[in-house]
Amino acid sequence: MTDVPDLPLHPDDLPDTVPLDRLLDGYLDHSQKVVRARAHVEFHSMTPADVARYALAGLVCASALADRVATGRWHLAHEALTHGATIDNLATAAGLDPDEVQTGLASCADTQHTHGQLTDDEHNTVLALLGHSACRPERCLMSSGECTKGVR
Repeated sequence: MTDVPDLPLHPDDLPDTVPLDRLLDGYLDHSQKVVRARAHVEFHSMTPADVARYALAGLVCASALADRVATGRWHLAHEALTHGATIDNLATAAGLDPDEVQTGLASCADTQHTHGQLTDDEHNTVLALLGHSACRPERCLMSSGECTKGVR
């Protein structure tokens, strides 16, 4: 299992194979050190540069967690929609407007399709669930939130 490096300085320092629970542990560990140093509870020997490094490492972990969770919600939304949930159900569960759900799901499906993670048939299934027409490869781009796959 891949661990979080001691002091990651950039999200690229965290391999995609680091599990979410390890990212959360890294975030909590780095954040706790910053809070304790600020409160002078522990780490009296930490320099301002040390505190800054831990704060930055915590921020890297927080950013990676946020990105993974945000991406994961569209995969869960897709599964819910595939298994009978409505766009309104998804919007309520995600705290979003139905239009935001439509745009987010379409964008996620487009990205997966572009990277070969969804076949044409799987992509078309997602689009059909969203009320979009089938994908036409010559128009397979998302631009400023508008569907370019055909008529909605």
